[in-house]
Amino acid sequence: MIGSPGNARIVGWAMRKCPSGLPWHRVIRSDGSLASKEFSELQRVMLESEGIPFQPNGTIAMKSYQWNSGFQD
Repeated sequence: MIGSPGNARIVGWAMRKCPSGLPWHRVIRSDGSLASKEFSELQRVMLESEGIPFQPNGTIAMKSYQWNSGFQD
């Protein structure tokens, strides 16, 4: 969404260093799959506790839940 394809690792690095209290569990991949490998079970529980449903294939419906910044290419 920020217009920098291939920079997902930068987001991952930033999330590892983020302060406590930041909603890291809301960072998911563009295909709706969970971004965290190590904490995927916790991430799913946290998202479900916020009312985010998962599809049968284990992903989130991105058209319904993706943040829209209004940014246009």
